[in-house]
Amino acid sequence: MITEILKNIIIGPEGYYNMFTLEIEVLGKLNPKSNLTIFHEYTHYLQNMTTINGFISLDKYIHVLLTSFSKLGSDFVNPIPPLINYLESPSVLGDKNIGNIITSRLFGMNFDHSANEYIFEDTDLDDYTISEREHFDHYSKSLFQIPYIAIDGKNIPINETVIKENMALVNSIIGNPEYEKLSNNDIDEILSYKYKEYNIIFDFINHYLPECDPLKLVYCLCEISLNIYFSEKVIGNILRLIQNEYIDLSTMKTDEIIHLIRTAINYDNTFLKLFSIIHEKAIKETNSLFDSFDLSNNQFISIMKYFYYFLTRGINYRASQKTLFVNKLTNDYIQELATVIGSPVIFFRDENEYRGFGKTPDYFFNDFIYLHGALKVFTFLYYSNISTCPFNKGNICIVPKNKNCNDNCLNNYIDENYKNCLLSNALNCSGIRQENR
Repeated sequence: MITEILKNIIIGPEGYYNMFTLEIEVLGKLNPKSNLTIFHEYTHYLQNMTTINGFISLDKYIHVLLTSFSKLGSDFVNPIPPLINYLESPSVLGDKNIGNIITSRLFGMNFDHSANEYIFEDTDLDDYTISEREHFDHYSKSLFQIPYIAIDGKNIPINETVIKENMALVNSIIGNPEYEKLSNNDIDEILSYKYKEYNIIFDFINHYLPECDPLKLVYCLCEISLNIYFSEKVIGNILRLIQNEYIDLSTMKTDEIIHLIRTAINYDNTFLKLFSIIHEKAIKETNSLFDSFDLSNNQFISIMKYFYYFLTRGINYRASQKTLFVNKLTNDYIQELATVIGSPVIFFRDENEYRGFGKTPDYFFNDFIYLHGALKVFTFLYYSNISTCPFNKGNICIVPKNKNCNDNCLNNYIDENYKNCLLSNALNCSGIRQENR
């Protein structure tokens, strides 16, 4: 029974969320009543666009790109696009580069490409024991303590990626109308279907507090952690509190546990203090960087500024919301969030189409499609060469598809017939041409 639920009902088809292109890609068919893959990937979007952690991370990326523009450009009127071969140059950015930002999300993890999975060190610690290890963040040149949880002879680091995946998998479960029929052990087995690190926080809470609502507790504790920087330290303190006080906590209701934890870590005051710093310092500094390009003719600067507008709008919305958790996740609730915060472009590979979530907000095609197109082309050119148009299958582009979309896509921008081509417009916005490679 669990295997059938796992494959066809609870988890949904595989999907991806790309934070750099504002795109969710769904690799299979969805159940129209429970878009579980979208619920999961949209949670990652909310993590990036509405939390302190997400804001700081994306603010760093934008700083790296804008700094690269200013250092690499011969002048601010026609700056050189910051492609990856420039960004890897220590003489340009030193340690403050995108590679080090990405590494900081994966402390304690090593990826085995042949097995397509993360590998973890062996441990003789008892299951559900918390330990810590220092990791050096090359971007900030700082040492950080990362918490680990022992499980099945392995030590799993509770880093940013693990926090985000545990939280998103909650929405993969509660988006199913039938999930309340499942026991905690059923849910634990479902969440363990692939990678243990995606389930470790649920497993930990289910072990110490089996009578609570572990799904709500996992979501809210991960959400709290992502809203206080440094998130790994916060989640470590929370899990240690649960391990030390679980006997007393087991007599409380789930909402009481959440309230106690928020009080214990002084969450409300700390969040407001960080929110104030973001507005008084980070946003001002980044806008000042944008302002330094006032004379620039490069439209990509305007693209990034628009991206930053949605990011600041998201963090402002978060300040008015204690939590985004709901007991019954529905399409209508995601639609409500999408209207307030925005929605990534959703690409259904099987259906070869792009669309927004549910009833598309008015701004969607004017703002997000424009933003997505330019960011996707830039990302393609940043990491590799474009040989075929990335929009040649979907209906996001209004130009009729023909072989030129595959054979001559980089030359189409000089063809008057392609003036409405999404790729051509994105190339114009980014200022990137094949000769820059």
